[in-house]
Amino acid sequence: AHCRGLKRDAQFIGEPLDMLFCQDKFRDFDMLDDSIGNPSLSKNSPAICAFDYVDAADNSVLVLASNLETGDFIEVFSNGSTLSYPNYSKMDDQIIFSTLYEGSSVIASLPMASDKIHPASTSASLLISEAKWGVWYAQGNRTIGVPEVKNQIGITVYPNPVHGTINVLFEKTLTEPYTITVFDSRGLLVKSAIFPASAVATIDLSGFVTGLYLLKASGKDFSATRKVLVK
Repeated sequence: AHCRGLKRDAQFIGEPLDMLFCQDKFRDFDMLDDSIGNPSLSKNSPAICAFDYVDAADNSVLVLASNLETGDFIEVFSNGSTLSYPNYSKMDDQIIFSTLYEGSSVIASLPMASDKIHPASTSASLLISEAKWGVWYAQGNRTIGVPEVKNQIGITVYPNPVHGTINVLFEKTLTEPYTITVFDSRGLLVKSAIFPASAVATIDLSGFVTGLYLLKASGKDFSATRKVLVK
C-alpha cells in the first residue's frame, strides 16, 4: 500500500546533494516536521529511489522506496529507531540496509519485486553481522551512448512511455532493409530485429523491466536513436 503520513516540509538528512535529484518530488506531502534522507538510486532505473523516513513524533524510521516518475511511495521496512542507509543490489532485486539484531548493528537484505519499490517478502535476512552502512558495488562495462554513423534520419517512436508494442515511424520510406536494436540502461543489447524496406516498424517490448532504454534504428547509410521509457 502507499505509505501514509508523509509530510510537506520534511527536512533532508544524510547527503543533501544526492537528495537534490529527488527533492522536487516531495513538494506535495501534507503536514510537517518529519525528515527524509540517506537516498540511494537503483542501479539500473534512474527514477527509482530508496531512502530513510523519520517520524518526528517518535523518531521511528521507515525504509521507503519510490518511483519518481509515477509518484508512488512504498513502505519497505519498519526499522525501529535506526537509520537504515538503504542501498540497491547490482540487479535491483534486493535492498540492503543497516538495522539492529539482538542489540548489535547488522546489515540486512530484503528481496524486492520486479517494480523495484514493493518488497517481495515481509521479513528481512541477516547479511553481514557487526556491520552498518552497507554499499553494494558492482564492476563491469557500460556503454555511454551508441556511436552514430554519418547520415541521420528523423524518426518518431510511439507510444512513449510504452507498455507492450512500440511503433517506429520514419520521416521517409526506406528503400533497403534496416535493423532496430534496443539497449538497456547498462548499455546491454536486449533486443534486435531486421525489417524490410518500409516507413514504419513495430517492435514488441512486452516483458521488459520498467526503466529507460535506448532504441537505435540503423541501415546502410543512416542511423537514428531515441530514448524509450518502458512502464
